[in-house]
Amino acid sequence: MKQYDIISKNEKRNIFFNCIPFCIEKLQLSNSDHIHIHEFSQLTIVTGGHGKIIVNNYEKNIMEGCVYVINSFTPHHLKEIDRLEIINVLFHANDLMAYAGTLKENEGFQSLFVLQAALNERMDLTNVLHLGYDELFYLSEICNHLLEETEKSESGYEIMVQSYFMVLITYLSRVYKKNGVSDLQKHKSQKHLTHQVVSYLENHYTEPLIIEDLAAMACLSERQFRRLFTEQYGLSPKQYCLNLRLKESCYLLKTTELSIREISSKTGFEDANYFSRQFKKHTGFTPKEYRNLKTY
Repeated sequence: MKQYDIISKNEKRNIFFNCIPFCIEKLQLSNSDHIHIHEFSQLTIVTGGHGKIIVNNYEKNIMEGCVYVINSFTPHHLKEIDRLEIINVLFHANDLMAYAGTLKENEGFQSLFVLQAALNERMDLTNVLHLGYDELFYLSEICNHLLEETEKSESGYEIMVQSYFMVLITYLSRVYKKNGVSDLQKHKSQKHLTHQVVSYLENHYTEPLIIEDLAAMACLSERQFRRLFTEQYGLSPKQYCLNLRLKESCYLLKTTELSIREISSKTGFEDANYFSRQFKKHTGFTPKEYRNLKTY
C-alpha cells in the first residue's frame, strides 16, 4: 500500500502570526517530487517553464500562466519538469472562507476555491486557470509584494500579507469569471442560482440530500438542475455533496479521536460501513489506515 508523506503547517510556516496565508514560497524546480499530501490548501502560480501535475492520478500539463489550487489531504506530485518556476501560497480553506464575504458568490471563486475544496477524484480542466501575459505580470507583482513583506517582516507585515493575499484571491476569481468557458456563458443567470445551491451545500452537506429541494432553490426543474450543475462543476449534486462529506471526514480522522462510527454520523453518513467503502474508494485507504498514516 502506498504511503504518502504528510506535510504540516509547521514545516512550511514562514509568517509567525495568525493570518492568511501562513506561507509563501518562490521555487525553481528541476526534478520531479514524490507523491504527498498536506494539511493545508496550496495556490500555485506557474511563472515559467513547464511540467505535469498529477492529482489523484489525474494528469494535467502545466506551463507559464497556469494557476491551480490543491486542497488539503489530496495526493499530488509534479513530474516531467523542465525549468519549472512556481509560486506557492499556502493557506487554510476555512480561514479564507471566513474572510471572503460576497466574493463567495463569484463563480470564479466557487470554481477555484470552493469546488477544489471538495475531495475530487480528478482535477477538472476547467479548474486550471490560464493567464495572459498582462494578467500574469500583474499577479507576479502582487506576489512580489507578498514575498517582500514576508522577508522583511517589518511591523505590521502580517496585515500587509493578508491584504495582498485577499487582493490576489479577488483578482484570480474575477479573471477566472472573465476567462470562463464560453459555452456556459448563455447560462449566466442560472449559474448564479447554482452557486447559491453550492453555498447552501457548503453549510448543510451533513443533512439528507434532496434533489427536488435543491432544484427548487435554483428555480429549475430537477432535470435542468442536474444537467446544469454537472456541466458547471463536472460532478453531479450527489457526488459534490459526497466529496464535501469525505473532505470533512479526512479532517476529523486526522484531528480528533472520534470513532469511525461517530465520524460517519457527523459527516452525514448514516451507515458506518457505507462510509468506509466510500472512503476507501475515493482515497485508496480505509478510514483506519488513513488515520494511521505517518506524519512527517
